[in-house]
Amino acid sequence: MNLQYPDPNIILIDSVKNFGNILPQDSAFTGNQGYRFRVANSCTNGYRINFILRCKDALDSTWLSSIYLRVGTPLFRTGVVYAFDTPPGNNNRRLDPGEECAISIQLRNIGYGNGYNIYAVLKSADTSLRIIDSIGIYGNISTGDSSINLSNTYYVYASPRIIPETPIPCTLKIYGDNFLQVLPFAITVGELRPCDPVTDGFYWIYENIDTFYSECPNYEWVEIRNLGINLNLGDDETRVINLPTSFGLLKYYNTYYNQISICSNGWAAIGYTTIADYFNTPLPSQIPNQLACSWDDYYPPTGGGVWYYFDSLNHRLIIEWDSVHYFSPREQWDKFQIIIYDTTIGTINGNNVILFQYYSNNYYLSNTVGFQNLNGTSFINILYNTQLSRGFDSLRSRRAIKITPNPPQVSINEEPNKETIRKTIILKGEKIKFYSEKDKEYNYSIYNLNGQLVKKGREYLKKGWQTIKLDKKLPKGVYLLFLKTINEKTHKFKILIFE
Repeated sequence: MNLQYPDPNIILIDSVKNFGNILPQDSAFTGNQGYRFRVANSCTNGYRINFILRCKDALDSTWLSSIYLRVGTPLFRTGVVYAFDTPPGNNNRRLDPGEECAISIQLRNIGYGNGYNIYAVLKSADTSLRIIDSIGIYGNISTGDSSINLSNTYYVYASPRIIPETPIPCTLKIYGDNFLQVLPFAITVGELRPCDPVTDGFYWIYENIDTFYSECPNYEWVEIRNLGINLNLGDDETRVINLPTSFGLLKYYNTYYNQISICSNGWAAIGYTTIADYFNTPLPSQIPNQLACSWDDYYPPTGGGVWYYFDSLNHRLIIEWDSVHYFSPREQWDKFQIIIYDTTIGTINGNNVILFQYYSNNYYLSNTVGFQNLNGTSFINILYNTQLSRGFDSLRSRRAIKITPNPPQVSINEEPNKETIRKTIILKGEKIKFYSEKDKEYNYSIYNLNGQLVKKGREYLKKGWQTIKLDKKLPKGVYLLFLKTINEKTHKFKILIFE
C-alpha cells in the first residue's frame, strides 16, 4: 500500500508498506513502524492534513481511500490570575492599585498537542504596571490540562494611579520544546468600589465619597427658591426653556444644544422634548438625553415647586425640585437639584460638567438615577428602585454626583516635586521620604485617622530629600504628618499612604 499526499506542507519519508493477505471482513495493521512523514513548521494546531491511501493487490486491483489527520501542537489560553499580596499588601489575593507582589498566571492547553518544558515571559507596554520579575516556569502541560506557576512566580508593581477594574494589556511569550506562542491577555487590577469613579466610555461619574480622585465633587447646596423662576409645573408636565446667550451653547456627548427640557417628574433632558414620563424604568429609556436626577412620579402642585436659575456670576444653570411631594404617597417629599456649568468651566473636550445634588432623603424607594445620550446607546444607570449599580454608594442627603468627561487623576504624587514639600507622601517599608526646600529644624508628629499619636521626634534637615525612620512597620492606611519648624510654622501633610 502506498500513502500519497496532495498537501504541500507534508514530506513523506516512508510511504510504502506491505500488508500481506487480508481475508474478507478482516483487517491488517502496519505495526509500530508505520508510514513516516514530516509536517512543515508553518502548520498550526488543528490543521487538517489530507492523504490518499493507494492499495494494490497481486492481481493489479487498485483501491483509493481518503484519510486525514489533525496537526497537534500546544495552544495556550490564560486562566486565573492569583496574587500573593501578603502584608504590606491587603492580603485579598488580588492585585490592587499601589500593590507590589508576586503573581501566578494559569495556562490552559487547549491544543491537540502536549507542551514540554514550558516557561513564559510576562511583558506589558503599559508603564502603570511595572514588571520586576518577568519569567514564570510551568514544566510539561498535556493537552486538555493546565498549570499555574506557583513555584516560580512573576513579580509586579501596580501604580496607585490605576483605576480599579482597569484591564492592563499584557503579553505572555510562551516557550517550550520546538514551540513559541505570543499570547495577548489582560491583568485586571483591583475591584471597583463605591469610592471609585465609573465611566460609560465618554463621561466619568464621581460621587463626593470618591475622595482619592481630584475630580471628586463637594456637596454645596445652592438654594434658588424665590431667587430663580418657578415653572409652576403641574402633574406630568415638561417645559422647554432656552439657554441665554450669556450661558452659551450646552455641549453634551459632543453635540451642541441651546435648550433644556425640565419635567415635573424629577428629570431634565438636554435639548427639546415634550415627553413627560412619570413611570420610571432602568436606563436607557425613551427620553432623549435624559438627566434622571430622581425620576419618579412627583406632584409639584404639592410642595415648593420646580425652579430654575441662571447664575451668571458662577457660570451655571441650576434646576431645583423644591420639596416636591410624590404622587403617592402624597405626604412624602424630597428636595434635589441639577447644576449644569457653562463651558467656561473647562474640560478635556469642552463638554459641560453636570452635578446632581440631594438635600433630603425621605422616600428614594422607586426612582431612577442616571443619564444617557440622545438614542440611549451610551448611558449609566446609577440607581433603579433601590438597586444600586456597582461602583456607587447609596442615595442619601448631602450626596453629590458629578458627571464630567475628565478622566480620573488620583490625588497621589508619584513624581517628586522639588519646589515644595510634598503634600502627599508614600511610605515604603519603614521609612518616610519627603523633600525639604531649605535647611530647617523640624519637630514632627504622625497621627492615624483616629487621632492617636504614632510617632514624634525632632530632626535637623538639610535641603533635599529627607528620611524619617520608624520603629516598626505600620498597618496599611491613611495617616497625617505634621512638621513644625523652629519658628513654629506648621506644615500639614493631608494624606499619608503606607504601602
